[in-house]
Amino acid sequence: MTGTALILGAGPALSETAEFRNIRLTSPNDRELDDADRLLPLEVSEIQSAIEQQQAIAPRESDRKTDNAQSLGNISENPAPLNSAEAISESDNTRHSAIARESSLPPTISEKENNGSSAISLESTAVKDSETNGSQIAVASERNAVDTQERSAFDAAAVNATGDRDQPQQQQQQRQTNSEQPLLQVRRLSEIDRPKTSAEFLTQEPAPAIPVPQPEAVQVTGVKLNRTATGVEILLETPTGRQLPFSQAGDRSDRNTLIIDISGARLALPQGETFRAENPATGITSVTASQLDTNTIRVRVTGEAQLPSASVTAGASGLVVSVTPQSEINIIVTAQKTEESIQNVPTSITAITGRQVQDSGITSSQDIPRLAPNFSILESGNRARSSFNIRGLGNIPSVNTSGGSSIGFYIDDVPYSDWFSFQSSLTDIERIEVLRGPQGTLYGQNTQGGVINIVTRAPTNVWQFRGSTTYGSPGLRENQLTIKGPVDENISISLSGLYSERDGFVRNTLLDELMDQRQSLALRGQLRWLSTEKDWDVRLGLNYEENNDGGFTLVPFDNANRREVAQDFLGKIHSAGNDQSLRVLYNGSGIRFTSITSRREFRNSPGSGDGDFSPLAIVNANVDLNTLKWSQEFRLQSPDDAQTLQWLVGAYYEYKKTGSDTTVNFGPDAVAFGFPPATSITPADFTDTTYAIFSQVTYRPIQQLSLTGGLRFETRNYSMERRAISF
Repeated sequence: MTGTALILGAGPALSETAEFRNIRLTSPNDRELDDADRLLPLEVSEIQSAIEQQQAIAPRESDRKTDNAQSLGNISENPAPLNSAEAISESDNTRHSAIARESSLPPTISEKENNGSSAISLESTAVKDSETNGSQIAVASERNAVDTQERSAFDAAAVNATGDRDQPQQQQQQRQTNSEQPLLQVRRLSEIDRPKTSAEFLTQEPAPAIPVPQPEAVQVTGVKLNRTATGVEILLETPTGRQLPFSQAGDRSDRNTLIIDISGARLALPQGETFRAENPATGITSVTASQLDTNTIRVRVTGEAQLPSASVTAGASGLVVSVTPQSEINIIVTAQKTEESIQNVPTSITAITGRQVQDSGITSSQDIPRLAPNFSILESGNRARSSFNIRGLGNIPSVNTSGGSSIGFYIDDVPYSDWFSFQSSLTDIERIEVLRGPQGTLYGQNTQGGVINIVTRAPTNVWQFRGSTTYGSPGLRENQLTIKGPVDENISISLSGLYSERDGFVRNTLLDELMDQRQSLALRGQLRWLSTEKDWDVRLGLNYEENNDGGFTLVPFDNANRREVAQDFLGKIHSAGNDQSLRVLYNGSGIRFTSITSRREFRNSPGSGDGDFSPLAIVNANVDLNTLKWSQEFRLQSPDDAQTLQWLVGAYYEYKKTGSDTTVNFGPDAVAFGFPPATSITPADFTDTTYAIFSQVTYRPIQQLSLTGGLRFETRNYSMERRAISF
């Protein structure tokens, strides 16, 4: 089906001729696909929008389908002629005519009639434009020609079928009503908005921001401080109890100041524009509130040593800032013979606080290595013969050394230089310091390996009571008790005691007895006099300790059961010691003086055990040991507040006398090994005298740099007298 339509009329000097070929009837779905293929230059979004609008205006009544099908049949058999006048008239009446788009792609429009729901889609494959002199020829789209034929066929069929002359008029009115629906307008490519990507656009200055009106600031008419159990509360009062918006932010200014900004608020205080309070609570040095800007109040809280913590909540009459001071964990030690923070000690040191001692259950010097690295204790059958080692240097548990050791062991500045007295019960401990490396320029004893320095709690002017009870296995029972308090204004006293016992781990199957049971009793007392000016501090210390243990216990490596032995002799070890000390300290404005006088007595009798560790009666031994020691130490040193130059000069004297009787008994089974039954006693006496002078100086040119040097001079006289008796 081909044809040509010419429209003549007055208008601009423009004439177009359109030739239509390959016109076919299509369904609505086919027409949408054809339109999409033809309108490729257009935006996909516009094509989808066009299809949706065409579907939206299509009539859906099912009763129109039959009539429309009949009309379409008439059109295909007898197409009505179309002249120019009818085309123009019909186009004006129905408003469905359209001039082809400038892009030469006439849109496809489906006409929806009242008597049918089918639509006719016409496709144009080529359009030619030409100009004619003296007149304008407008090209009508294929839609107008077909629409005119369709409407003429519908009108003729309706008149012939019903004979009703009014029906064409009703159909004409209905067509006019339908023609008033808006037609789909597809925009040209030049009319589509494109993203702003040009360099000129990107370099344009942004439009000035529209100012946002700020809410009215809430007035704070009062600032109050209330002490609490944990710190202080800061109350920012408003006239009507109106709540304040806030945003909390902490800042470290001088390392201990908390800053809280409260927005939307203005200070209106009777006393001025700033609030300040000094030392409002323990641990808080100052609280200030000031106007930061027009609508912001800044609250600053300064702690004594650490940054305090705070929480902000809304109260009934304003805003409440709850502040809690944070105490700094600062361990004070006397490793360098002066009280200072452990952070300032330029040596390898481990400090165990009294709380750690209590929580860890430390009741003996043997428990210290659990919390101190590079420090170990090894027992040699019983706790009276223990080897202490720091970084591999230690003591030798032998009477022949007369207690000489490369490790110093001190309790309240009293030296425990005897290897057999290292294992001491510990009660009422304030701290334990383990120093690694040579300490001979600070301590009286010459110690190349290190020092274990134990400090007990001093008597106080407030009565205190502390006690604890521990139960465990095997058969462990331990009780501690401490009482301290004032006697008068300048004198105070402290008494502490410890009793413990436990069953053994190893059973002697031959005698059906436990081998390594233990029992201990320790008593310690201090009497302190402190002058009114607190420049003199005098302490008298008394200590007594007694241990009753099983004999030497040695389990062979090839035993199937490590908790069983078979020995013919149980043995027993009893040790007891007591010491007295007088410590005098003068803390003047320009010098400090310290004097420590001590006396210590120790005895180990009996100290017996099976010598062959077998069921045979071959040999057993017993050692009776007693020692008496006197020591005196003097120290002069710089005052506590010395910063640039710190110095110390000291002198040390020690006298120690030790007596030892070693008894060896050979039993009847010794004959098989070439030893007749006999008893051998070896008495021995040891005398050890030590003189030493030591000094250390520390110079700090700047706070971050210290230079330390020390000297020690020591002389030691050691003598031994030994005899042997056999019978």
